Amino acid sequence: MAYQINLEGFEDLKIDPRYKINVNSGVVLGLNNKILKSKGDIYHRVNIGGGNTKNLSRLIWSQVNGSIDGKFDVDHIDNNPDNNSISNLQLLTHQENLKKSAKNRDYSFSKTTLQNIKRVKAIKIDDGTFEIYKSLYSCMTDIGVNAGLIKMCCEKSNRVKSGTSRINNNRYTFEYTDQEPTKLIKRKNAAN
Repeated sequence: MAYQINLEGFEDLKIDPRYKINVNSGVVLGLNNKILKSKGDIYHRVNIGGGNTKNLSRLIWSQVNGSIDGKFDVDHIDNNPDNNSISNLQLLTHQENLKKSAKNRDYSFSKTTLQNIKRVKAIKIDDGTFEIYKSLYSCMTDIGVNAGLIKMCCEKSNRVKSGTSRINNNRYTFEYTDQEPTKLIKRKNAAN
């Protein structure tokens, strides 16, 4: 016996009446009354005929409230992107959505960030002179070599052995050190 979906609560999808939508459960049914599986990252997207992929939360909001002005984001009130019920959706400006997201973000990792800063010794290949910087950032800022490249060189990963300065074209090797910095670089936006 074939499994039959209960179509109670479903209505024709406004943009394509061959599909059915239940805005209370946040579900879209395909052409054979099968639940469309979402694709993508954290936010659910469904394919509505011929490769036309739609964000599920926006699709549900539009079904009930009409088209969405591009200035607005559809926000999940409970911050759960799996809950696409119309009662869990609201429109926010992009800026309001970012503020809400930042307020609910977990910043617990940041308490150890400053403890993990590593001092970097930048050695000029031509003459062997060096400077010691208090961080990858300050080294990158002063000599003009990408911080990722400096890090790979220090960690001896990806066969990276040196980097060339964008500022003066000098080549440098890098290593982590416990020595005190010889050059202090202030961040450009640091408070005085």
